[in-house]
Amino acid sequence: MRYRVGHAVVVSAFSFFLATTCTAQGSLRVNESAIRIQFLADRTAVQLPVENAGKIATAARVLVELVDPNGTVRFGSSQDDSFPPGRKVMTISMAAPPQDNLADRKELLWYRLRYSVTAVGPSGTAGEQVQGILSASEVAPKLFDLHVAGPALVKVGHPAELRVRAVHPVTLRPIEGVVVQGAIDLDDDSGKPLLATEAKTDRQGFATLHFTLPRHLDTEDESELDIKVTGKLGDVSEDADGHLMLNHWSSVLLSTDKPMYQPGQTLHTRLMAFDQDHKAVANQMVTIQIRDPENSVVFRATPDTSRFGVRRTCASAIT
Repeated sequence: MRYRVGHAVVVSAFSFFLATTCTAQGSLRVNESAIRIQFLADRTAVQLPVENAGKIATAARVLVELVDPNGTVRFGSSQDDSFPPGRKVMTISMAAPPQDNLADRKELLWYRLRYSVTAVGPSGTAGEQVQGILSASEVAPKLFDLHVAGPALVKVGHPAELRVRAVHPVTLRPIEGVVVQGAIDLDDDSGKPLLATEAKTDRQGFATLHFTLPRHLDTEDESELDIKVTGKLGDVSEDADGHLMLNHWSSVLLSTDKPMYQPGQTLHTRLMAFDQDHKAVANQMVTIQIRDPENSVVFRATPDTSRFGVRRTCASAIT
């Protein structure tokens, strides 16, 4: 009998323990993998998916906070709501993040999102609580950085491309679906930039922008053009700046009839000039100089090239 009584006491105690554990677990859950945060221009929006496994609606107080790397709460907001059985996504707004300083905006990626959902009884007493903390960068999948690459040299009147990639600032995961467009400052009288074709990043985060510089562009005094690429994904936008170098350089090939000369012999030279499109520079004046070891000019001529970009010149060697 003692054994039976002792067994009954153990079973009763074990049953009470199970009942206490189930009560502590409660019916409210938060699906952390579906939490999303958006850093908008006028507010910070947090989407918190709450699941109620019970059979009746549960009133609860929801608190969300953004904690900086030093553990200080920088933004926070609380809201009371009722959660019916099933799943409900609750949106809570907090203060707007800093927008002017790029360093401050990038620091948001190192913040943590802390949340708590506390059930409230009919008398206002606090009941079960669900809480957690996550990295802000993990619940902000729409954040991205833009990286732009272009050709080393561009030519007026010729097509060219800009290669753009959108990646997550922390994980470097490629971001798909970012709409990107490039603007090139032509620095002309119209003041209007040249817009490249609009494109959207693929699954690898890449997009290609096509553009053609106008032939009538006055680039004599310009060596580079400023470019600005803008990317937008929903309410999130980012910019990337850069420069394109203009190809002003022509190529000149100069050859002589032999490698060595003696005093008094005549030096025969042949010059071929090509522009940046590798076409002959026709009927253009060129300057040819011969300098001695002391860098003094001993011969100078300014002939014109032929229609084939060729000019032959004769000069007497120094005695």
